[in-house]
Amino acid sequence: MRLKIALLAVMLAAVPMTGTMAQTYDPRVTQLEEQVRQLNGRIEELNFQLLQMQETLRKSQEDNEFRLQQLEEKRSQSVKSTDGKHASADERPMDATDEGNSSVADAGKDATGVDWAKAGSGSDKLGDPPRSLGTLEVDKDGNVNGAGASQDVAAVPQSDSPESLYSDSYQYVLAGDYKAAEAGFRAYAERYPDGPQIADATYWLGESLIGQERYPEAAEVLLNATKTYPKSGKAPDMMLKLGVSLAAMKKMEIACATYEAIGKKYPGVSSAMRERIAQEQALAGC
Repeated sequence: MRLKIALLAVMLAAVPMTGTMAQTYDPRVTQLEEQVRQLNGRIEELNFQLLQMQETLRKSQEDNEFRLQQLEEKRSQSVKSTDGKHASADERPMDATDEGNSSVADAGKDATGVDWAKAGSGSDKLGDPPRSLGTLEVDKDGNVNGAGASQDVAAVPQSDSPESLYSDSYQYVLAGDYKAAEAGFRAYAERYPDGPQIADATYWLGESLIGQERYPEAAEVLLNATKTYPKSGKAPDMMLKLGVSLAAMKKMEIACATYEAIGKKYPGVSSAMRERIAQEQALAGC
């Protein structure tokens, strides 16, 4: 009998302790389990916050895209409405001038890779760049006459950093306040010529001028931008809006050559950009 009891005691001693028994002997297990529960709760909370942030960002992007699409449609309607007014201007041949008389046409060759004098095909040649591009007049040094003339410019946004100045100016673009946007982006270019967003700021300056239908000034700004920032992510957009400005000035052949050059100079542009180019080509009758 005693032998059986001894054997039973040995067998019980060899049985491993259950979780409840282990907790009784080691309170650290309970503490670890509580910490795990707290961490799991924190992870769930962070996941919820992340989902909220993603949804807010998505809505903001959709709103911005909608606003920009409205601006594009407004600009397209404006270009169409001027077609009848300038029909007679389209029929007049361009006057040839000495080399170097047009800053837009001559410099455009460097920016886009297009030789404006050979942009036509067959007998439909552009000839030498015109001295007068609509209302854009240039002097013997290739500078645009009147481009620096005083305008009713809105007050510059009060910002203490390049990031905030850019952001405030961009909000004016979204709101359709192009004068305020122009003032802000001009201030950015003057204060921060080497700023991290100088290329984008210059592009939006051109957009602000287009929004005010000041196409000659916009063409000059965008042309200089394509030459100065050819590797910028905005470079294809700069060329596109340069073509838009030229089309609005009724320089359809040069505008069409600019549109065509975008895909050649930047073959990796997105499908959305290619669609926009096709739309502008259709509007210009390319």
